[in-house]
Amino acid sequence: MNGLEMTSGISVPLVDFAPIQATPASIAFTDTDASPGELGGLITLGRASDEAEVTGYAVYWGSGVGSSTTTYYGLVGEVPKGSGAVEILVAPNTVKPVGATHFLGFTTASDGRGANYVAVQITDVDELLVPGGLSFQDTDAIAMQIGGTVTIQRAASSSGVSAYNLYLSSGACTAVGSAIANIPVSPGGGPTCFEGSSCAMITILQETAGQWVISRGMDGYENHEHAIIQVEGPGLVHFTRFETERSYDILRVGSASFSGTTVPADVELGAGRQEIEWVSDFSVTMRGWALSFQSYSTFGDISYSLPSTAFDGTVNSMIVFSVANGAEYTASCAATAVADFAPPNQSPQNLWFEDTNPSSGRVAGTVTILQARSHSGVSEYRVYWGQNSSTILPGSSVVLVVPATTAGTNLTVSLNETVLPTNATHLLAYSASSQGESVSGVSAEVIDYHPAQEGPQGLNFTDEDESAGYVSGTAYGIRAQDESTIEEYKLYFSSGQTKISFIGSAPSTSILPRPTCSGITCSHITINEVAGAFQVSRGSYDNEEFANMAITGPGRLRFTLFITEENYDFLTVMGTPYSGSGQPSGPPEEIYIPEGTHEITWRSDYSVTMSGWVFLYESASTSSLNIPVPRSAIPAGATDLLIVSSSSGGEMAQGATTPLVDYNPPQVVPESVECVDSDNSIGYLQGTCTVERASDESNVIAYEVFFGNVTGAPWVALGSLGRLAVTGLTGTSAVVTIPRVAVRPGASHLVAVAVGAGGIAARGASTALVDNIGLTLSPQSLDELGTPNSLHNVSIQLSNAASAATTLSIELIMEDASAESGDASTNSGTSGASSLSSSSLPAACLDASHAGSSSKHRLIYKMKGVTKGSGTARRLREAHARKLESTHGAKVKNLHIGQLSFAETKNRSVQSYCRLYAELRNDPMVEFVEEDCLAVCHVSRADVA
Repeated sequence: MNGLEMTSGISVPLVDFAPIQATPASIAFTDTDASPGELGGLITLGRASDEAEVTGYAVYWGSGVGSSTTTYYGLVGEVPKGSGAVEILVAPNTVKPVGATHFLGFTTASDGRGANYVAVQITDVDELLVPGGLSFQDTDAIAMQIGGTVTIQRAASSSGVSAYNLYLSSGACTAVGSAIANIPVSPGGGPTCFEGSSCAMITILQETAGQWVISRGMDGYENHEHAIIQVEGPGLVHFTRFETERSYDILRVGSASFSGTTVPADVELGAGRQEIEWVSDFSVTMRGWALSFQSYSTFGDISYSLPSTAFDGTVNSMIVFSVANGAEYTASCAATAVADFAPPNQSPQNLWFEDTNPSSGRVAGTVTILQARSHSGVSEYRVYWGQNSSTILPGSSVVLVVPATTAGTNLTVSLNETVLPTNATHLLAYSASSQGESVSGVSAEVIDYHPAQEGPQGLNFTDEDESAGYVSGTAYGIRAQDESTIEEYKLYFSSGQTKISFIGSAPSTSILPRPTCSGITCSHITINEVAGAFQVSRGSYDNEEFANMAITGPGRLRFTLFITEENYDFLTVMGTPYSGSGQPSGPPEEIYIPEGTHEITWRSDYSVTMSGWVFLYESASTSSLNIPVPRSAIPAGATDLLIVSSSSGGEMAQGATTPLVDYNPPQVVPESVECVDSDNSIGYLQGTCTVERASDESNVIAYEVFFGNVTGAPWVALGSLGRLAVTGLTGTSAVVTIPRVAVRPGASHLVAVAVGAGGIAARGASTALVDNIGLTLSPQSLDELGTPNSLHNVSIQLSNAASAATTLSIELIMEDASAESGDASTNSGTSGASSLSSSSLPAACLDASHAGSSSKHRLIYKMKGVTKGSGTARRLREAHARKLESTHGAKVKNLHIGQLSFAETKNRSVQSYCRLYAELRNDPMVEFVEEDCLAVCHVSRADVA
């Protein structure tokens, strides 16, 4: 065998090791597992620039990056080349190999991994050391500078964090430049057991940020335990397990103490330092307890006032790292976006808005913005809801964004129908740009327009002021049929439906004021609104109840139930007590409540109770309403009065109108008037009135004649009897033709008045109304004085121009009873005579010896139809008295007692006195006349009526 080889042997493939040179472009990893010592998340690799020989990618644990002795600790994972993102998963709770400091990324090929790698340092994130949050809003109005309040939410860790470092950042926890602030803090703390021999046995574990589990005894506790645990409120204690010796082994939470085997309800702890104390006694132990404490606080948010700091375009955020155990923890950060607040220094000048949507709770209309005087730095206007005239409604987003147009001009935009947010009272407008909004804005109050739904049915008005250009009086309206949505009616000067100025208002009477209640029983008395009325009830009641209720009229009280202890338990309505269950002691079915506020009192005694009472209180208003119109100058353009219904949500757009007629009649009075009746029919007039024209006819266009009375006031409501225009008239008089017309009852005069464009004068010249009945007497009356047993012959001539038969009554007043009285009735053109009883004559008129003497005599009489308090009757009595005084020289006094009058003659002949008596007795307007004297007279008199 020396020098010789075997002809066969063992072979292996010959592989030429030549690793590819392609390398991943990048590698990145962020730990998403919050537990210390454990990793989880995605490793992201950037694809190699040349993947011609690449079949996949792989990641290894490693250390010694950048040195000649790189150490590998095993494969993390590999994936085929594929397409799209290259990601390798690190499963949650993955434990990092001891010594590994980096992830190493390779390309792979058919002959192994590539020659080179990319590396990323492994950073194990401890979430408890990461700040809980960061907020900041720039309040520095200078461009390229920021400043304001920074708020940092503490890290959840209860120990180790001593400060927070604040940086400007370009994103992804990447700091730009050095820290802009270092904010030291006192280490915070969660619950701690700070006193007691058993603190070592109490378990306190933090589950999440702000939440801890505190427990004693998974397998039971011991005797003589004591521990005091301190927590920082406010917060919530929630029990998950509880079993202690009842009444002896006690857990005190705040001011509440618990023992036994029932799991206690949650306990709310107030702000500040709170205590949980555990005590067990000398015997009997059980399984123990467990609870969780959830803090309501923000873990002691830290506020820091950042001074003005330079800010450039490379910065878009602010980040904060915690400083823990003497080193800055940069594995993770809290971040917030930063926008340079450099708002326009020009604000809008004004804002207007009127809701035109009639639905309650919804608004729509035109928003008008008076733009800023200058648009330097202004690109748009933003409109928000406001909770008042200066504060944006919390949680409100921008309502409208309107591009700016021309500075100093009005900018209008439509607000589409939208819900009016709760507590929104205004719209607020600010000028704005990409760098913020103006510090101040303008506001417009938002009044939700939801007007009354039904309008008044009519309106009337008559001006009572006689001055040109002024009106006064009372406007009379007719209420809406349904007033359920109406609070009041408003009266305006207007031109048609266009309002000009407000005059006054009248309340809606269907909206009753809600009854009120005071007293110890009010909490048991129910007051409910039912279809515009109020149902007030007290059901089965108790002893010794008392309540005092107030209601406002006018209204009606209708009882639907009334059962009380009769004569002991009373409901007193406006001073009238009711009890029992029916009449006569109980209330009627309906009680009218007059205008004003009235009292209803309920009182029960010390024993016996019943079913109680229920009543419905509803309005008793009428359909009419009155609104006084004070003396007012008529506004320019006003042609009407307008009345509209109104509510707190606005007025109706349309209402009822009446023409506005300015009553400004002539102030002159004709000199006199004389009228002649040419109609012989009784009760009818026809003829002419001759009016002596006024010396000054300024503003007079005509003269008219009316029925009236002695006061000279025309009865305009009865219509004109005749009219004559002054145009073309010559001379001092005007003759007004009166067509045939019936004499109106009560009319005693005809009145001629001046008429102008502004109406009919309130006063005129008057003349007694004389109805020509077609009879002529000659003489019309005579007086004859005779002596006993003497004979006198007198002739009276009667002419009748009418065709109808006429009755002639003759009354003879004799000195004694020797003549008989009677009536003679004949046809027209004949005459008759009768004697008259002297039994009713005054004594002075029956004694001939006093015929020529003079003395003082008095008569008492009463006129027919005189009613106390009637203005017309008073004026009639005064006119009648003036006639007696003028004709007979009598002194007349009208008394208010019994509506009587005295007519007295003094230093006048007995004959004059007797003639006065005769006239009163024959006067159809006099009810009775009686003598009030003792003088004697003798007179013979004939009167024809």
